Amino acid sequence: MMRALLTFESRFLVRQYATWISLIVFFGFGILAMQGAPSSEELHKNAAYNIAFNMNLVSLFILLPLPLFTNAIVLRDRQYQMESFIFTTNLQKHTYVFSKYLSILFLMSLLCLVAVLGMMYGTTMISPLVKGPFNLAYFLLPYAMLALPNILLCVSIVFATAIFSRSAMAVYFAAIGMYFLYFLGSMLGNSPVLANSAPAINPSIWPGLLDPFGFMAFFQDKFALTVEEKNTQLLGFSGVSAINRLCWIGISIFITWITYKQYKFALQLTTSKRKATPAQTVAAEPYGTVPSTLHGHVAKRWSNLLMLNTRQILLHPISWLMALCWVVMLCISLRDEFFITRYNINFRPTSGMIAVQMLDVWGVVCVLLFLTNELIWRERQVRIAGIMDALPISNLTWASAKLGALVMAVFSYVTLNILVGVSFQLLGGDEPVRWQVYAQLYWVNGWPILLWAVLVFSVQVIFKNRFVGLGVAILMVGVLNFHARLGFSHYLFRYAASPELNFSDFNGWGYYAPSHLLNMLYGTAWAALFFLLAVKHWPRGFHAAKQATTPVFRIAMVGSILAVVATGWGIYYQTNIQQVYQTKAAKIERAAVYEKQFVHYASIPQPVIKDVKLQVDLFPSQHHYTVYGQYMLKNDSASAIQQVLLSFQEPVRQVTLQANGTIKQNSDGIQAYELTFAQPLQPGDSISLTFSFDVLRNGFSKFNVEHAIVSNGTYVELEKWIPQVGYNASIAIEDPATRAKYQLPPVTRDQPTAGKQYHYTWTTYDVTFSTEAGQTVVSAGELQRTWSMHNRQYFHYASRNPMPFMFAFSSAEYETQHFQHNGIAVSFYYHPGHTYNLAAMQAAAKDALDYCSTHFGAYQYRSLQIAEIPAYGGAATAYPAAVFCAEGPIYMTAYRDATKINQSYAVLAHEISHEWWAGQLDPAPVLGRKVLTETLAMYTELSLLKKKYSAPAFREYMLNIQANYFQGKYYADIAEVPLWLAHDAPYIYYQRGAYTMNRLAMEQGEEAINIALRSLLQQHRYPNPQATVLDLMQALPGTQSAALFQSTQTADFEIKQVQVKGISKNAFQVDISLQQGYILPSPVSIAFYDANNRLIAKEWTRFSTPNSTATYIVKRKPAKVIMDEELRVLNKQGAVEQEILQ
Repeated sequence: MMRALLTFESRFLVRQYATWISLIVFFGFGILAMQGAPSSEELHKNAAYNIAFNMNLVSLFILLPLPLFTNAIVLRDRQYQMESFIFTTNLQKHTYVFSKYLSILFLMSLLCLVAVLGMMYGTTMISPLVKGPFNLAYFLLPYAMLALPNILLCVSIVFATAIFSRSAMAVYFAAIGMYFLYFLGSMLGNSPVLANSAPAINPSIWPGLLDPFGFMAFFQDKFALTVEEKNTQLLGFSGVSAINRLCWIGISIFITWITYKQYKFALQLTTSKRKATPAQTVAAEPYGTVPSTLHGHVAKRWSNLLMLNTRQILLHPISWLMALCWVVMLCISLRDEFFITRYNINFRPTSGMIAVQMLDVWGVVCVLLFLTNELIWRERQVRIAGIMDALPISNLTWASAKLGALVMAVFSYVTLNILVGVSFQLLGGDEPVRWQVYAQLYWVNGWPILLWAVLVFSVQVIFKNRFVGLGVAILMVGVLNFHARLGFSHYLFRYAASPELNFSDFNGWGYYAPSHLLNMLYGTAWAALFFLLAVKHWPRGFHAAKQATTPVFRIAMVGSILAVVATGWGIYYQTNIQQVYQTKAAKIERAAVYEKQFVHYASIPQPVIKDVKLQVDLFPSQHHYTVYGQYMLKNDSASAIQQVLLSFQEPVRQVTLQANGTIKQNSDGIQAYELTFAQPLQPGDSISLTFSFDVLRNGFSKFNVEHAIVSNGTYVELEKWIPQVGYNASIAIEDPATRAKYQLPPVTRDQPTAGKQYHYTWTTYDVTFSTEAGQTVVSAGELQRTWSMHNRQYFHYASRNPMPFMFAFSSAEYETQHFQHNGIAVSFYYHPGHTYNLAAMQAAAKDALDYCSTHFGAYQYRSLQIAEIPAYGGAATAYPAAVFCAEGPIYMTAYRDATKINQSYAVLAHEISHEWWAGQLDPAPVLGRKVLTETLAMYTELSLLKKKYSAPAFREYMLNIQANYFQGKYYADIAEVPLWLAHDAPYIYYQRGAYTMNRLAMEQGEEAINIALRSLLQQHRYPNPQATVLDLMQALPGTQSAALFQSTQTADFEIKQVQVKGISKNAFQVDISLQQGYILPSPVSIAFYDANNRLIAKEWTRFSTPNSTATYIVKRKPAKVIMDEELRVLNKQGAVEQEILQ
């Protein structure tokens, strides 16, 4: 009998369109997962680690089709009234239950297996440069150890829900609830999938054990893998992962057993407890005509249906459970965002920053998929569709009433978010509630969700089969979500989606706000069209009858089509006509063409820019600016120059160039120009080049944090958009597979070479800005004067001496504070009211100027400007005589514990030190360049922090740096290189560099390091030859300095056990058992502290074996032991501290 039932269920599934759609979708998902895997010339796309990670994701996505097929199989008998027949046969309970259970389990396993086949097929589409050897075990082991246990758990829980509840709504909630539990566990466990951070160093075992999908256990076990190990190391059944898998397999089996034991294999009858009411006599009314009140009846029917459907959605117990889960998740998310961060950073819970955390759309859309399915099919599920079909209610009334209920659900969701946000803000700080910001959530978040609701509603109406409609709706949501990955990146292919919105006190919803309105109108036009099609195909009862169209319906259809065309044309005009639109593929192809045609200019002499004069007219409210400029080009080479390459980057437009010669533009649409001089430019000679261009950034192009033109808070790194002289290597394609596709040679970078000299190419700078009235422009260089004319503000900046080719500027409505410090005019420009951290930042400016001037040499300018910009990305960036600091992480943070380090102080001190490390010592363009800028700035920052804060606060700060180092290493797709060769791996030249310089300062003395750095700067500042990292290594004192720069080794030690035994009143024996994965070549400190946290003793010991035991005699009874208290080494185990039980 079991075999017969399994055959029947198999045939049932084979006949379902949803089955085949799901198989195709999961096969495609496997291909996309393999194509999207991270890779480099060292990390393979088909690395064992990537495959295992993707397998976990695939098993998570099983929760989308699972409730669909569970309802189809488990609730089928109830839906077609077959239970009374089935329960009277000789069918056994175990046969009935497990035939359904095994059918669902088999199908879900098959879907995941098809995804595995998709990944295997995807490997054939990978470039050989990023593809490793094919190994079947890479796919099968994760499938067996990750996917199958996850599928078993999901099926067990969802199947149990279906068996006991007999409710499709409950089944949907079970699937969604598992997502909620997963996300909740991920947030609490700091999962890299959600938090984009590596697992904690030396984490607790509990997050790994409690994660039902095994993500956290997987990350904990794979935390320390190198790139090579990620490529080849098979997933082993050991560690936290093995315990996790065994535990959750056992839980799954237990749930299934309980389900079988508790299920009653009998017809469940329900009896009504209502008392019978006596019959009432109704007086007959004589026949006659009744005045027509058709419109009133229609409105009343519609309102009644609306209220009925709304109550069924919002007052359903499952809806309340989902709302509760969402509130819990949202509260935890807000807590993590504002109060649990590294470096003691607590963001101020302002209305805008809270509102940004509530812009999630896709989680709600997943709920709407199932909620809509239940709403549409409820009448047929309870077998009253025939009665409802007989009522004199139009399709439009039915459809609009149900859709109205969804509107109420979306409105309730946004309102709930607002209530949670306001409550969090009131409880979490003293920031004023800005109700208008929260009200805008209905526009920026509620409107897109509502459009998605219309789409999934209409699709499930048009497709008459319940499960096919749901499957097609899921497919459409997925396709529209991943449209860019599928090659459809234009804004016209977006539905109910704007690019990522962000909020700033400067300009509200910022750069994309103008485009958001047009995108939503475009989506609304499509939604109206979808809804009209749903009305036309609205099913009546059990048989869908084709409805005749009326003139009003046809007019509405034409109006919707015209609205789609009109709004679509508006988007096209703004995207393709007002600006230059390029797909990602087109940009890559143009970069390849640029390199092929012009790379030879990199090896021939080109003139250098000696003087820059600019007139920049900025129109922030129009998202637009124009530039008129002049270069003075000089031939510093030993040979004459006949031809010069000039290039611009997008979105520069309307370019004009003038010089004594002929100018030819590239014919492939690339903004590259070849200038041929009328007479060759002789060595030492100069020539003038004038130019102009225009830029429009209206929200219909991808946001660039370095090129943001907004109504208030514009920030532009201008040196990247004015003409580039010679070959521009920054345009070159980096990805090795893409380079191979276009037959480009591998990218090579020069290593520092002893004895080779590099020379500065600095320039003088003179620029006049004009901006709208009420705004202030802050720029690199020194402010000469300001004036007003024709309702515009003018600002003149210039440099007295040559400076680096760096010309950023900002424009905003600023408040200012000015003061003089040792002859330097220091100015702070900030958004009105953002004064929370101003005192700490002013202290940082004074301390950094004093420390650097004392130890490294005089500050080269007469002024220093610190300007706030919106939180576009990053924390801060330094330019000559100017530092730009981001609104969120610098100005809008709260440091409630004064004993801990203020990150606003630290960051600004770091950036001001760049006026020496980059502003005076500009390194040669070779590998290791960042060490001479960022590593030395980190050293200066740490030196200031050690002087200002306590040792425990500084140690905590260093531990945060260590955690960031291992996070960066965890996500790196290339093997770590030594510090002296660091190029594009920030975790090396920031975090490892900080540890290296801090260790040298402890071993050699801070004063000796500063003397060496001062000497290095004096020898290599402009106009002397530029420095390389070899010069730094040679200048630093100590025989081990060079070895630290050349090492990539990290420590791996932890204390396993500490035993204390009293020998006498003033003598205690302490036995320490240590385990280390790497034998340290030098001694490590062991510090002993008593119960009052006072230092008892500190010993230095070198442990020479992986498992070592050391014995110490101390004078007082210790309460805590700390290894490497000074944090001289980067340790995989993090802080090594052991509390001793008293």
